[in-house]
Amino acid sequence: MQRMTNDFRDRQEPNDSEVLGRSRPLIHALNRLCITLAHALIVSINFILIVQAFSLDAETGVRSLAAAALPPIIITYLAFFTRSLRSPNHLSPVVFYFFAAVWMITLLLLINVLTRYQYTYGIPTGIFALSTTFSFLIYLARNIPFPSLLSTSYGIVSGLLIYTLIFGIPFLSTT
Repeated sequence: MQRMTNDFRDRQEPNDSEVLGRSRPLIHALNRLCITLAHALIVSINFILIVQAFSLDAETGVRSLAAAALPPIIITYLAFFTRSLRSPNHLSPVVFYFFAAVWMITLLLLINVLTRYQYTYGIPTGIFALSTTFSFLIYLARNIPFPSLLSTSYGIVSGLLIYTLIFGIPFLSTT
């Protein structure tokens, strides 16, 4: 009987996200907005780069589309059909924030540099890297605690804002 009572109690205890949502609904809504914004930023930058590739010619566009589709397929396979990807539960949320911010700045610098050469050599590396980043973000959303996911999302948004503050966004221009 004691075990049944403990099981019932365990199922009734809310997680951190639910407690935060009840006690501070505005903060909870802003946090959810940040997670959505991080996903949307990565997808929209990738979409813009694919559209630019299609505007050059169909072959470049198809290669860019393939580069965008490959990482989700590989990460889905690894996450669901193998046990090779382990969730990094032992890391502090601060580590996720700084890693995501530095990765986003590095990624945008990479895209800015490679955009000049990718159409010449035919390898859409920037699109591949963005798609890999998005795929890992989706994977992490399922496998890390909410505070770590939130830190990652804030890191992505912060990294984009820092990059924009320092360098602008030249890869979005059509010239």
